[in-house]
Amino acid sequence: MATVTSLWLLLLLPRPDASAEIEREEFKVTLSLKKSAKEGDLASAKILARSLIDSKKARNRMHATKTQIHSVQMNIQNQLGMGHMHRGEVLGGGGLNVPPPTYTTV
Repeated sequence: MATVTSLWLLLLLPRPDASAEIEREEFKVTLSLKKSAKEGDLASAKILARSLIDSKKARNRMHATKTQIHSVQMNIQNQLGMGHMHRGEVLGGGGLNVPPPTYTTV
């Protein structure tokens, strides 16, 4: 059975091949950019250059998010291993014994 941290990690992380897909698309855009620049079509060259920059920024954000999630996962596993945290706390229990709110009708 998968651990709690690996389950939410699967939900948050992009597919493992997403970075390779982005790199392939960047390569295709780069070729199109060179071709349109060589032909003198500056309008499409600017659009392609902008999309290339945006995809590189997206890839960098994806890598940064991935490393942050891995860091949180390691911290949670470390806390679980040392006994500072229980599985209920990982699921959002928080370890607090607070009773649910009571509502009265008037």
